[in-house]
Amino acid sequence: MTTAPLVVFLKKSTAGGQNETIIHFEEAATSSSTTKSLSFKTKRLTTTTTTTQVIPSKINSFNTIYAVWNVSAGRNSLRALAGTSMGEYWYTESPQNVFDGNLTSGICSYGRCNYTYDADDCGQNTGLYATAQDGAFILSGFRIAAGHLNRYRDPLLITIEGSNLAGSTLTLGSSWTLIYSGTSGLSIDPGRNAFGQTQVIANNNLAFASYRILIIRKHGYDTCVGISEIQLLNR
Repeated sequence: MTTAPLVVFLKKSTAGGQNETIIHFEEAATSSSTTKSLSFKTKRLTTTTTTTQVIPSKINSFNTIYAVWNVSAGRNSLRALAGTSMGEYWYTESPQNVFDGNLTSGICSYGRCNYTYDADDCGQNTGLYATAQDGAFILSGFRIAAGHLNRYRDPLLITIEGSNLAGSTLTLGSSWTLIYSGTSGLSIDPGRNAFGQTQVIANNNLAFASYRILIIRKHGYDTCVGISEIQLLNR
């Protein structure tokens, strides 16, 4: 009887996030008329691979908040006031409502329109800027809550900029650095006075004391763009 070479079988499988490698060792003995297995071992090597997304958790508070209009990222802004006409927001509301933690309050900004005229671009190129109570922080995510009236007023696309300047210089486009341009998180309707999806900003490492949020586009035809709440988040 002679001893055959060691035979090794490898089997690799993946299930439920685990990578499993099965190694089978077999030593065989042979004779002129029979072949039989003398011994074998099976060893399982299991590793687990996980992917973790860091979700921003801290909600920041703001103490200086101004509504603006006729503005886009990198451009100068005009101050929006309470009223019912072009360049105003609904007179019973205020930009402070957006950071008050109350989903039943909000702001309706007309932009180039007024309370009797509706169009697809009403409320576009409006927004607000705010200065954080606790100083500069790195923005790593945000979420926006839809207003109370209808889906057409919900912001669809937005920009977010940051600045460490103060006072009247915050009306200048040159004071701001673009951080984010994209979806508002309201592509899927969350319902009225409800938060949309949290948007994670993974590639930002710049800390700013003030932030400017501008509406590029809303969902449809109406007189204004409506927001009930904004949460700017950091880890």
